Amino acid sequence: MRGLLLYITLFQLLLGQVASYAQQFNYIQYTKEQGLAGNIAYSITQDHQGFVWIGTENGVSRDDGHSFTNFTTDDGLTDNEVLQVLCDSKGRVWFHCFSAPLCFFEKGKIYNPTNSPHIFNGVNTTGMVDFSEDARGVIWIRTSVSSLDREFVYFDGDRFKTLIPESKSTQKFQNGVLMMPLFSFGINKKGNYFFNSDDCFFEVDSNYQMNISRQQGFH
Repeated sequence: MRGLLLYITLFQLLLGQVASYAQQFNYIQYTKEQGLAGNIAYSITQDHQGFVWIGTENGVSRDDGHSFTNFTTDDGLTDNEVLQVLCDSKGRVWFHCFSAPLCFFEKGKIYNPTNSPHIFNGVNTTGMVDFSEDARGVIWIRTSVSSLDREFVYFDGDRFKTLIPESKSTQKFQNGVLMMPLFSFGINKKGNYFFNSDDCFFEVDSNYQMNISRQQGFH
């Protein structure tokens, strides 16, 4: 009898598990018919105010929970195909657009190199491949162009600038040009931006000075 009760109990548990796997989740599909800028969503993020931003092939949409507000090149985007949407610690929303420079939304306006040349400062931000923010809120951007030029692009909150390592700081230079394959990028435990190449690690401190170490990492 005890064995039969155990068998029945195990059978009931099994049925319950199967039933749980068979459950279907409800979802709502949003397309252009519901007001979304496009039918292909490349990226999604939420800002500090709770708005949800969606990058599409035809602009970016901001969802307030009730309706969509759409932004295109007419509103300041550098291209309507928005591949990546990112929010930084200051509440700015960044847009990585296809084959076009970066732009960002802040306090109701999209800033780009055309309408805000004093902010972009002539720095080419086309082709972003890496986006990092350090402990001070400085945005570090690696682009396909900056990687080839061996320079590092950053935004200090006021304007874009470039950091070019000095040739005297490392032996990995040829004719004053930094020649190295870069393997990893990011923010270390001290909150500083770093990158590494071969056996060298490069760290940018709070004074934008580049420190080089041959140790296996930063602590």
